[in-house]
Amino acid sequence: MKLARSLALLGLSTALAGSQALAADYFVQAITPGAVSGTPLAVITLQSGGESAPSTGVPPVRVVAKQSERIGKWVKVRKEKGSEETSPEIVTTDETAAPEASDMSGSDGNAEVASSGDAGLSEGGALIDSEGTTEGSTALGESATAAADTTADTPAPTPTTTTTAPVTTAPATTPTTTTTAPVPTAPTTNLVAPASTSGVAVPPGAQIWKNFDSLMTSGKVTGGDRIFLLDGYHGQILVRDKKFTSTVTIAPAAGAVAHADSVLVMNSSNVHIQGLKVWPRSSNAGNGALVRTYSSASNIAFTGLDVRGIATAGNYSSWTATDWNNYQRTGFQVDGPNITVARNRVTGIFNGIIMLGKNALLEANIVDGFSGDGMRALGDNSVVRGNKVQNCHQVNGSHTDAFQAWTNGPTGKVGTGTLRNVTIEDNKIFEFVGTRSPIACKLQGISLFAGVYDNFVIRNNVISTTAYHGITIAGGQNSQIVNNTVVHAFGTAGVYPWIRVSANRDGRPSLNVTVANNMTTSLKVNQDATKAIVATNNVVVTNASNEFAGVSKQDFNLRSGSKGVDAGIPALAPKDDIVGAARPKGKAPDAGAYENF
Repeated sequence: MKLARSLALLGLSTALAGSQALAADYFVQAITPGAVSGTPLAVITLQSGGESAPSTGVPPVRVVAKQSERIGKWVKVRKEKGSEETSPEIVTTDETAAPEASDMSGSDGNAEVASSGDAGLSEGGALIDSEGTTEGSTALGESATAAADTTADTPAPTPTTTTTAPVTTAPATTPTTTTTAPVPTAPTTNLVAPASTSGVAVPPGAQIWKNFDSLMTSGKVTGGDRIFLLDGYHGQILVRDKKFTSTVTIAPAAGAVAHADSVLVMNSSNVHIQGLKVWPRSSNAGNGALVRTYSSASNIAFTGLDVRGIATAGNYSSWTATDWNNYQRTGFQVDGPNITVARNRVTGIFNGIIMLGKNALLEANIVDGFSGDGMRALGDNSVVRGNKVQNCHQVNGSHTDAFQAWTNGPTGKVGTGTLRNVTIEDNKIFEFVGTRSPIACKLQGISLFAGVYDNFVIRNNVISTTAYHGITIAGGQNSQIVNNTVVHAFGTAGVYPWIRVSANRDGRPSLNVTVANNMTTSLKVNQDATKAIVATNNVVVTNASNEFAGVSKQDFNLRSGSKGVDAGIPALAPKDDIVGAARPKGKAPDAGAYENF
């Protein structure tokens, strides 16, 4: 069903071509239609104990989904271009009607998943109507496999049928007007994640494609189009060699739960994938990344995905070390410029989210239950904002980090390059929440060890861990560490976790680094005027119960008698705190991530 709408750029820095465009809705049948099987997930919000949802700033995941209801509505229908032939890859229902916009059930990474089994369907070159009935018996093989780390940028299998879809005639419409968004420049704190798109119910007369691959190889999809996936299992979602001029959205249809083994984007631009359930069905799926882009991809966004190492990842609290090693998969591994990973939930995973390209935005994600690193960002001009990382597990000899970044020099050697213009703000890092696992890790917070880190801003983060490094920058230059709360997870006073500034591994010193307005268990910063290393207005926490509302409940709001109240220096404080409250409320800004008094 061809529709016209205003082409919102979704914050992807898309370069639009032409002054006017027409857009289309496509609907795709699942390989195996029916209910998606997976354990329900516990409700987790981006808020901590004692917090209310912010009125400004980054909304919690569920609020984002509600706000999106008014965004990106399609308003008219028009006559399609194309032939009037029929195709074994699609079907047109009996009547023609304009679709009605409604919520997509898959738009929220926190949404619970039905635990019923998959419904069966005979597959093949059969016509499928909107009721899901079939005729014909030609079998189609499944191509659903998890994208492994060793996957090369090589040609994908070609579907056996690539016929052109027929057309449903509809009234004409006025072409839409396009808008252009500026490309972000450093500093990149103005990067904005795309809003969720409202789903469309399958209208009478709609064309339903047999599977995702047949639609993508048909040549029908162009910039501004939307692809809606119906209930059930869709195999691997592969987008290859698609350089769209404006954003193409791939999402569940209204009320649908769409499941994929993996998502892979190669040599493509301007794609927004949202609201899918992503985990491997096979127990032998390998240990690669479940959502993957390569350096040939650009302007790609992933929002509202529910990504798990296995369908039953909601039960990770009962896993043994053997289980964790068996499910040692990465949630997201994305490369290429201008990639957004926002408002997703990653559960029961090895590494949570790995961002390799420049101008990356990693925002408002939840990584819950992991055994490697929670997040990484290795590209210049990137933002890591408003995420929650919690519940790490120790299953091998490697150290676990909530966030880690390193550099690669001209020859590719680790630690010999420079990483520039990165903002890490408003994140919550909790080693463990609730009943502590016997194999809980000792988590490191923000770890910057290998290389030079130039123009880093680390602010308004809460870190509750038991390992040494709360925030460590080794080889920092022209950087700030301000208004963070770094506290031992048990409230214990001592020498760690610390905030530390030091030389990097090859001896290059830190230069022009300011550490101010923090509350921390320990401070390891040697002030040095010749190197412009400054530490001021920091509060060392010796009795956490006197300072914070509830350490055991991850509530790091300040008590009225806290040493952190009005302890900050105004010139160095961010204008608002971790939940968007304006600074200062009192005579001076509070130290730490929260502005309370």
